[in-house]
Amino acid sequence: ALCALSLCAPCARASPGDRDDRFRACVTSCTNNDESVKSTMCSTESSESAPLTLLLTRWTCETDCAYLCMHNLEKTRKLNGEQQVEGVWKYYGKWPFRRTLGCQEPLSVVFSIANAVPAAAFLLRRRNANVHAAAYPYAQAWDVHAALSLHSWIWSAIFHTRDTVFTERGDYLAAGAVIVYTTALAVVRVFDLRRPDRRVLVFAVAALVFATHATYMLCVHFDYGWNMQVLVTLGMTSALLWVTWSYRGGVFGIAMPPTPKHRDARRLLYVVLALQASSALELLDFPPIAGTSLDAHACWHLVTSIAAWPWFAWAANDHVVYADALTRFTR
Repeated sequence: ALCALSLCAPCARASPGDRDDRFRACVTSCTNNDESVKSTMCSTESSESAPLTLLLTRWTCETDCAYLCMHNLEKTRKLNGEQQVEGVWKYYGKWPFRRTLGCQEPLSVVFSIANAVPAAAFLLRRRNANVHAAAYPYAQAWDVHAALSLHSWIWSAIFHTRDTVFTERGDYLAAGAVIVYTTALAVVRVFDLRRPDRRVLVFAVAALVFATHATYMLCVHFDYGWNMQVLVTLGMTSALLWVTWSYRGGVFGIAMPPTPKHRDARRLLYVVLALQASSALELLDFPPIAGTSLDAHACWHLVTSIAAWPWFAWAANDHVVYADALTRFTR
């Protein structure tokens, strides 16, 4: 539900740093090789002199100059006392991170991969599980959720490695797919839609919603504000469904016939509430700590990577609890 918050600060928007005349003049001089800020990527022998990590992560003369000039300007602003008054500036929507091995936001990359691990572990565990559809009709739905989550976090790692138009689009759409699907999954599981035709209808509507949204974003206008509104609304809807369901002990009273209370419902409540509380890190949006790449966004990725384990553990155990409750109910 919180993936949408990571999309609230689109990196393509102009920021104070990249609008500053000193920064622009530095980039122009750097790309022309006539400034004290020198980029190996602008050398005529760039393929020989440039670090392999920068070549592999597709840094160019212009982007490397922007990186070098960004840190050069922030150093100047710190010496002039500007940082004490105005704080650290953003450049192209991002804080001035220190890259590592060509990665723009190394800790966000690491934590994105850490988020992918629980999803991958869930899928591996499910391969060896023997779950009968009659006893638990939501097994495949959770598998798809885990696969989409894994796909989304891989795109997140790619995007935080190098921010380009292509990686940005991939990250946004992958996160959008997870949010739309998770909302549909919440409807299916919370309302206990055991009949296959009802589940198919809900997921078909979700697929249509995502296809329409993605087509608009890619073919009409890549509107960051609209994307945020749609996905945050869906994410909050999903969270509200899970919180209401788990607070009531796992019984919504709508399924026909209803199942007994879910013994792990309250545990899910704590996980969902913890994930919602972690959104404060995105809202605080503080710059990297002590010249590292540990900013608010990276901290949020760290928190979600921890919370993902009990989330998928609950999903993995749901079929056991569900089948047991259904058996006791039908006796």
